[in-house]
Amino acid sequence: MTKSKKIIRQVVFGAIFASVAIIMKLFISYETQFFAVRIFEIPIMIAGILLGPLYGGLVGLVTDLVYSMINIRGLNVGPNLFTVEAMLFGIIPGIVFTFFRYKKTTIILSTVITLIIAFIVSSTQLFIWQYEQPASFFALLPYRFLVMIIKIPFEIIILHYLITYKGFSSIKIYQDFYQKHHINIKA
Repeated sequence: MTKSKKIIRQVVFGAIFASVAIIMKLFISYETQFFAVRIFEIPIMIAGILLGPLYGGLVGLVTDLVYSMINIRGLNVGPNLFTVEAMLFGIIPGIVFTFFRYKKTTIILSTVITLIIAFIVSSTQLFIWQYEQPASFFALLPYRFLVMIIKIPFEIIILHYLITYKGFSSIKIYQDFYQKHHINIKA
């Protein structure tokens, strides 16, 4: 395969992952006035795992920027630390799977590290926005932390299933990933 075909394939699949993440961020979430429970990061993490940290980060960037443009509530005011958080969802798993083979422990490590760092980054952005009323930030911090802890096992299970699902074994980016990580999955 030529290098240009590989780049085109990565861009196309990156766009697919970004569009799925945008739809999930818009429609598959639970939001209150104080915090939100979302799972839009799963397609971004898969993009990082399958396409590498560069494309994973770009998928996160595109997801957040497009979401900011079409969000009817106007909660996002352009690029901020939430944009960095979305990028980290693709970069960190991409880096982990660049250096380590795929195992259940690797997916656990990657997910835990990613969610903890993303929690710190998003908390920093929320603190910046609420610096005049820090009591409200600190009052909600335990709830946000609890949501993150509850999300970890679910995201690990979903990521493991979506990466090892036999129905995807005919897709070229999955085949490349399976070959690189010595995973034997037959359709």
